[in-house]
Amino acid sequence: MPIRAEFEVETAGPDGVLPVPEDAIIFDPSTRSWVEVGAGVNATSKVIFDLKMGKWHHGEEMSMADILMSIAMGFRIANPDDPIYDPASVTPSLETFVKKLKGIEIVDEDTVVVYIDYWHPDETFIAAQADVWTGTPWELNALMASAVEAKELAYSDTRAKEWGVEWLDISKGPSLEILKKHYDTLSAENYIPPEISDFVTEDEAKARWKALGDWYDELGHFCVSNGPYYLYQVDTAAKMTVLKAFREYPFKADHWDYLVTPRVPEISISEMPDVVPGVASEFKLKASVAGEPYSKVNVLATIINPLGEAVISKSAELTAPGEFTVKLTEEETSKLTPGTYTLLTLAIGEEAAIPSVTTKSFTVIPEIAYFETMVKDLEMSLSTEIEDLRDEMEETRAQIMEEARAEISKVAGVTEQVSALTGRINALMALSAVAIILSLVAIGLTLLTLRRKSS
Repeated sequence: MPIRAEFEVETAGPDGVLPVPEDAIIFDPSTRSWVEVGAGVNATSKVIFDLKMGKWHHGEEMSMADILMSIAMGFRIANPDDPIYDPASVTPSLETFVKKLKGIEIVDEDTVVVYIDYWHPDETFIAAQADVWTGTPWELNALMASAVEAKELAYSDTRAKEWGVEWLDISKGPSLEILKKHYDTLSAENYIPPEISDFVTEDEAKARWKALGDWYDELGHFCVSNGPYYLYQVDTAAKMTVLKAFREYPFKADHWDYLVTPRVPEISISEMPDVVPGVASEFKLKASVAGEPYSKVNVLATIINPLGEAVISKSAELTAPGEFTVKLTEEETSKLTPGTYTLLTLAIGEEAAIPSVTTKSFTVIPEIAYFETMVKDLEMSLSTEIEDLRDEMEETRAQIMEEARAEISKVAGVTEQVSALTGRINALMALSAVAIILSLVAIGLTLLTLRRKSS
C-alpha cells in the first residue's frame, strides 16, 4: 500500500471499463519518450495519488520528473529490445504494471492519476499495483543506466555473471569507481535523460548533478534516497553499517503511533424490527473505534434461521459516518418463515485485519400478525388524534366563550354609560324648566311692583 501518498481508487471492475483521457501519457520504450495515449483507450481502474514529495537525502526537492523517470526505467528494464533489459530484475509486480498501465495524467506538481487494467476486491491492492512512488532520484537512475548500458555493471547478479561484470552496488565496492567515471561524464555535459527532457530545465539538472557529486565527495557512495534514515557509512571489514536520521523527512517520529493499537471496529446493532415475509426491512448498525464513529470498515451481514442455517448474506451499506444499513428486499424476506432469527455481522476494518463479530436476534412474524398490529396501531393513532381534536375543540369553545363574555361586558359598560348620560340630560332639562319658571315669576313680580308705584 502506498506510504507517501493519499490515494483514491475508482474502479469499474471486474467487468466494466473507464475511459482514459486522450491527453493522458504513456511511455514509449522505442523512442524513450512519453506520448499521448490518444482516443479509444479504456482501463479497468484509476487511482488518484496525492504524493507527499519532500526532499532527497542530498537536499534537492523531489519532482514529478523523478516519478516519470522511475516509471520509464521499469519499462526499459522489462523491454527485451532495450540495451539495459534484465529479465532477472523484472519482478511480477513490475511485469504486471508494465503490461497493465494504460495512461498517466499529471494533475499538478504532486498529484498524478494512474489508469490501469487491474482489479481486486480490496481497493488497497489496486492502489499498490498502480503505485508510482520512487525512492531513487532521476539523476541516480540515469547514472546507473549509463553504466549498465555500457555493460560495465549489471542490475542483477544473473546478468553480471552473464556479462562478466560487477553486480551494481551504489553503496560500496568496485561499482563506485565505475559509477564515479560515468558521473563525471554526465555531470560535465549536464545530461538530461530523453525520458524526462520535457520535465527538467537546464538549471534543475545542474543543481541535481552538483548535489549528487557533493554527496559522493562527502560520504563516498551514491546511495541517495528519501526515507527516514540515510546511509552514512559502510565498513565491510567490520561488517558494520551506520545509518543516520534524515531530519527533513516529512513524517515526524510519532506519525505512525496510531498503528500501535490496532483499530478494530466495534459494531453495535440498534433495536431490531419485526420482519414480515414479503415486506422490505432494514437493520441499523453503528461502527466505532475508541468511541468515535468509524467508516473504514467492511461489514458482511448474515441472516441465520431457527435451524442455524445461513439463508441470506449481504454487505451493509454505509449511510453516514460510522452508520451502516442492512437492507432486506421484499423478495428476500418472502423466503423467511415465522420464527426467531439471528443477524450475524462480520466487520473487518481497513486499518486492522482483525474480524469483529456481533449477533442479535429478531423475530419474523406472520403476515396476519403484522396486519393486526397495523390495525391496532392505526386504532391507537386515530384514538389519539380524536382525543387531541376533542381537547382542541374544548379549548376553542372555552376561548370563544371567554371572548363572547368580554364582548358582552363591553356592551353592558356602554349601556351604563348611556343611562348615566340620559339621567344627567334629564336632570339638566328639569333644572332648565325650573329656571324658566323662576324667571317668569320674577318678571311677573317685577311688573306688579311697577304698576303699584305708578298708581
